Amino acid sequence: MEAKLEGRIQALESKLKRRIQEAETKLEGRIQEVETRLEGRIQAVETKLEGRIENLRQEVKVEINTAFNKTMLLFTAIGVVLALLSLFR
Repeated sequence: MEAKLEGRIQALESKLKRRIQEAETKLEGRIQEVETRLEGRIQAVETKLEGRIENLRQEVKVEINTAFNKTMLLFTAIGVVLALLSLFR
């Protein structure tokens, strides 16, 4: 009887080990699948952010150029006013 019980216990242990191994393999596959999906999403977000950053850079560059041009016009106007003041003195 004891030998029979030990045989059943060993059979159950083997079955459980096999099931645990199958579950681990299945979970590893799912984990890999999720990692792959997340990497794809992260790459898409990075690409989108890089595009938005590039657009912002262009907008800032335009704003800086506009401000620079306005400043140059202001300095030119000041120069003209100073030149006219020195002529009329």
